[in-house]
Amino acid sequence: MGRIHCCVVYLLLVLFLFTGSHAAFGSKKAPQLAETIDLPPTFDIDFQFATTQRVQLGPQTEVSDDIAGRIGEDVFESLVKTQMISDFHLPYTWTFRLYDSSDVNAFCLTDGEVVAFTGLSRLIGTNRGLWAAVLAHEIAHVARRHAVRKALFHEYVEQQVRYWQMRARLGDKGAGWTALAVRIAGNLAEKKVSRDLEHDADIQGMLLMARAGYHPDNAFAMHHLLRINTPERSRIGTFFFSDHPRWESRDQRTERAYTDALAEYTRLWSRPDSSPGGVPPAVAFLGDVRGLENKGGSTGDLTLALSCRNVGSPVALVVHLTKGDGSPVRGIVSEYRDSTGNVAIHERASCLDKDAAVPTIVHIPNAIIPAQDRKLKAQVEVLGASDEVLERSRIFDVHFPKTASKSTMVVAKVRVEPELGGTPRAGQTDQYKVAEAVVPVAIQPQTPSTAAPLAATRVEPPSLEATAVPVPTKADLAAPRAALTNGDSPSNAFTRESLGVLPSVLDGFGRPSHWGNSLAPTGAAATWWRVSPPAEPTPTISVSRSDVFFPIEPVATESLPAKVLITNITSVSLIFSGATISGNDPSDFIQTTDCGRAIGTGAACTLSLIFKPTGNGTRTGLLTVEGATQVIRLAGIGK
Repeated sequence: MGRIHCCVVYLLLVLFLFTGSHAAFGSKKAPQLAETIDLPPTFDIDFQFATTQRVQLGPQTEVSDDIAGRIGEDVFESLVKTQMISDFHLPYTWTFRLYDSSDVNAFCLTDGEVVAFTGLSRLIGTNRGLWAAVLAHEIAHVARRHAVRKALFHEYVEQQVRYWQMRARLGDKGAGWTALAVRIAGNLAEKKVSRDLEHDADIQGMLLMARAGYHPDNAFAMHHLLRINTPERSRIGTFFFSDHPRWESRDQRTERAYTDALAEYTRLWSRPDSSPGGVPPAVAFLGDVRGLENKGGSTGDLTLALSCRNVGSPVALVVHLTKGDGSPVRGIVSEYRDSTGNVAIHERASCLDKDAAVPTIVHIPNAIIPAQDRKLKAQVEVLGASDEVLERSRIFDVHFPKTASKSTMVVAKVRVEPELGGTPRAGQTDQYKVAEAVVPVAIQPQTPSTAAPLAATRVEPPSLEATAVPVPTKADLAAPRAALTNGDSPSNAFTRESLGVLPSVLDGFGRPSHWGNSLAPTGAAATWWRVSPPAEPTPTISVSRSDVFFPIEPVATESLPAKVLITNITSVSLIFSGATISGNDPSDFIQTTDCGRAIGTGAACTLSLIFKPTGNGTRTGLLTVEGATQVIRLAGIGK
């Protein structure tokens, strides 16, 4: 109750402040505070502030024999030597120091000194990329004189307050209220200025990292590491009290600068493995997470806006379930129970880049949850290849439906959608595979004039080599067929050998025309392979992506457009017939295009997609472009 009362008081103060009440201010509105303050051309104030900062810091014990600290110092030197910093022509002496403290923190002084505590060095260790993320941020603060800006803005607010206080002493009846309003508004404005400068340091630091040879994804990896290991303020608490933005906000605003930083990194460091920071780190993003009660499936569903970068294999999803008071939930199925007997859910999931990702849904059946525990709290962790925690969600509610009393079948298996391998990666193309070996069958010979060309089966995922399949030997082919008619399968009816083959078409006698091994059987009587269906129609239109995923969007609100490039890949001009949207929720997606009636050879045009959800939850659709063989999957989350 105390916290609620405090929030109400502050909200009333803000409302009072921004209404500009004439009764309160004596018919005078509070003055408009400036958003920025000009910096002085000289640096005397920078060195004065640094002296004050050292006094406030007090005596510290410097650590010189810390291995992680020495890595940090080496990274620091590589960052300050970049042209991006030298072009500022700053009169500072750049210095890195490591102080003995359990605080997980780093900060900078206004004369070029950057300080880190051993609590932070133990968390980062010898990871050069993470050190670069922390130190580039602090160097950006110094180089762009952020602390000086904040100090001057604070002094500007104090001058405004003193002015209105003086007016009040001179008899201006409304000036006292105005002074109070300026005090409150100034405090909020100072917090906002500070948070904006933090965002600026994030963006400039990311660019500095990229130019020095540290992949910009290290910034997100460091954000997530700190968020997992430090408490997060609420949005209201951040607005009123914090001079640092929330980690979620930092991720969102830094993502906007990521493209520029990545382009700069790629331009300067074409081989990441030879860069100072090494290969880019695996990073995961959970976005919004929600728990939904699925009565039809008798499950509690966790919907995750999951995406990853630099992840070459499926990730692990660890789901923690607790009661409302934080106590654990007892497990009743051994497969989902830890050593203490509590519910433990550990599942694998595909994790693709944001452009290719679709919503991930974890279906948790009622059968693994005690009947009395239907309203629970959930938290999801994303683990990388080495079981390191890449991301952790906030704690959210999930409700489980009651089990039907007449139900005769109990499903106790957690299911994750999309299933592993069910979602193609961006840029993935079809590849040929060997036709599957089956029981010998008779195929009627075909003449070249009537035989339809048949291609090998297309499958995903791609494979550069033909798959080895078991084939019968000549001796086996001469054996009686009775073994098969008695129920034996080809695997126990024949002696198994491996043959790597890649048949492309059949000749006029029904035999594959190209073989990679001399063991291939001869004669129409030995045609033991399965004939593939006719080849797919040759596409005339190419589309730039196979999946479009929209982040969470309020119901009945239009999202920003997503672009799909449409290209004529033939040698002649094509008549463009348009595109259609089908699937589960076609009315939730709107498509427009700048394509004309005809598309010239090799020419391209753009199709724009907008997500406007008509209801809550995951909404899906399919976009079919005439002339393209690939169907584009659409997905988004309405809220």
